[in-house]
Formats: sequence, structure tokens, C-alpha cells
Amino acid sequence: MVFRTEWFNEAREEVVNNTKAIEVLLRSQQDPLEFNIVVPQETTEEEMKNIAHAFLKKLTESSGKSMEETIWNSFSYIVHIENSIDGYYDTGVSYVTTTNDSSPINQWGYPEIMWMDGLKSP
Repeated sequence: MVFRTEWFNEAREEVVNNTKAIEVLLRSQQDPLEFNIVVPQETTEEEMKNIAHAFLKKLTESSGKSMEETIWNSFSYIVHIENSIDGYYDTGVSYVTTTNDSSPINQWGYPEIMWMDGLKSP
């Protein structure tokens, strides 16, 4: 499967226009897909989680319009959350692979985010 930038562009536009996200950048179109989401300094951890959720949900919806299978059958992802002053804040990953070692798919159709640092807490 080839990752289409129009899926990313739809998801990016949705998140930048409807959340606090300042920018969403596509860092890799290979597996794993890699994204940077830049948010203002004052963004709370809950807002960061919600922005990442909104982005992945829209990316899943956008890709699903042009395919019969889910994008997550072929790709895993890495999402970096950065605030506009300090830079790096946290990284979330999926563990979906093209083998049977799949991360659970949530009700929105994408693999759950496994946060590595500050956003780990529920």
C-alpha cells in the first residue's frame, strides 16, 4: 500500500482548523508513518491527547474513503507532540505491524496510542 498525502492533508487541515494545534508535519510516509503535532505552550496534557486522537481519527476516516481496507493493516505510526517553546514533549506510538502482532484497534478505527513519557498517565 502507498500512503497518500491527500489523507494526511485532510487530517492536518481538520486538526489545525478545529483544535489548538499550530501545525502538523509529516516526517515519514514509510512504515512507521511519523507525524509531529505542534501545540501552544499552554496546551494541557488532556488537550494534547485529544488533538492526537482527532488527527488519527480523521486520518483513518480520510484513508477509508478511498480504500476497502484500513490504512492500519499496512502501517504503524509515531506521533510526536511538541509545544511551541520547549520543542519536544511526548511521543505516542502504535505497535501495529503487517504480521499478527497487532495493537488493538479502538472504536474510531485506529490503533491505540501508547504514550512514552508525560502523557502516559490516564
